[in-house]
Amino acid sequence: NVDENKLKKLFRKVFQLAPSTLAEFKPVWGHVFASFLQKYTHWTYTDTDMIFGQLDLWLLSSLYTSSSSSSNFDIETWTFENDLERLFLRGQFTIHKNAK
Repeated sequence: NVDENKLKKLFRKVFQLAPSTLAEFKPVWGHVFASFLQKYTHWTYTDTDMIFGQLDLWLLSSLYTSSSSSSNFDIETWTFENDLERLFLRGQFTIHKNAK
């Protein structure tokens, strides 16, 4: 059994000492904010230094409809040309299918 109060104190201390570690928990945000995400088919996280334009052109606007082939994937992430062989989620932009 995990003592929830001890765990909260531990995380609070870690985040106070090194706030940048909060970024390592991005994939957990879907669980943390699940009650806010219920009405959406997908959720995403991104780096705070990113600027986006018209995303529907980039994502082809129908990419996340039930009829698209991409709807078969639970997670999509984008990478750079020189690190295609690496296996991890990109913090710059990752989309998760919302499990309902």
